[in-house]
Amino acid sequence: MKILSHSGSTKERIIKATLDIMADEGFQNVTVRKISTRADVNIAAVNYHFGSKDMVIDKALKYVTAQMKKVFTILKENDQPAVRLSNFIQAYADTVYKYPDIVRYMIDQKIHHSNAPVEYSEYLEQEGIHLIHQALQELHPDEDESRIYMRTLQILGCISFPILMGATVQQYSGLNLNEKSSRNILIELLTEQMIK
Repeated sequence: MKILSHSGSTKERIIKATLDIMADEGFQNVTVRKISTRADVNIAAVNYHFGSKDMVIDKALKYVTAQMKKVFTILKENDQPAVRLSNFIQAYADTVYKYPDIVRYMIDQKIHHSNAPVEYSEYLEQEGIHLIHQALQELHPDEDESRIYMRTLQILGCISFPILMGATVQQYSGLNLNEKSSRNILIELLTEQMIK
């Protein structure tokens, strides 16, 4: 259980507490009482700053989306495409595994409520996939478009699928991808596959 320090604004502490609860206990276990305890504020402060638990969750989702979008800026850097792609894969996996329940929620919203606006999905469609595609195209200039898009999907799927499967992955394989050392092996194998 992470207890936040008194640093940061009250709003920031409330959002950070909400993210911690989502990471530790799951999306469905967020309550205003838990948020107030972790943020070290009273319940009235949560309601004053956000109006409701749903609004706090919405702001937390926006925060995670911003973090995920930020990872894609790695693909815009001036490094060699292999370095950019390797750094992106590492940072993307670290971010996704930091917020697995939120990632599952976003994917679920897109799958089951296809008309629901999911900011991260919209970003992927408008820019994210194209940035991955561009880096892969620089690495593999002779491959046709469909193979480059297959590689793009392979990167996103390889990182997201274990998140969607949750504890089942460990049950079937014995691998705990929440542990950075195990996850780094997955990232290393994926990166090697994409770069060669």
